[in-house]
Amino acid sequence: MTGSCRAAWVPADSNIDLDQAAALAMRWIGNECQEWSTNTILLTKPNVAPPVVTLLEDFVQRQTQSVSNCDRDGSSPANYPVLVYDPDPETLGCAIELAEGSCLCAIEGFTYPLRHWAVESGAVDLTSTLLDNDGG
Repeated sequence: MTGSCRAAWVPADSNIDLDQAAALAMRWIGNECQEWSTNTILLTKPNVAPPVVTLLEDFVQRQTQSVSNCDRDGSSPANYPVLVYDPDPETLGCAIELAEGSCLCAIEGFTYPLRHWAVESGAVDLTSTLLDNDGG
């Protein structure tokens, strides 16, 4: 379940809060959007409504036009930067499919670990940029 795309993630076990996790992911995917000159797809599990999703939806409304749950009927676009929040296996698979040939950023929740996917895909741990920026 790796796909062919650039990947980044924010692990749930990092010592940052949800706002910081969202900010890291939004900065990375925003830079990717500029590089690809395209829109972002925000993908969440059905019925996910934590406070961070509102922050992400606000970003997507400014940055893009696509906010979606993982309802794959074959009509969704592919080759778009994808920002996925707290994915389960099905949602992650959908995100990988949508991001094929582009890029994918995942914010890990506590329900489904992404470390295996991150290692297989070569995903950049965005929390390591905090250490780099702090000089540590």
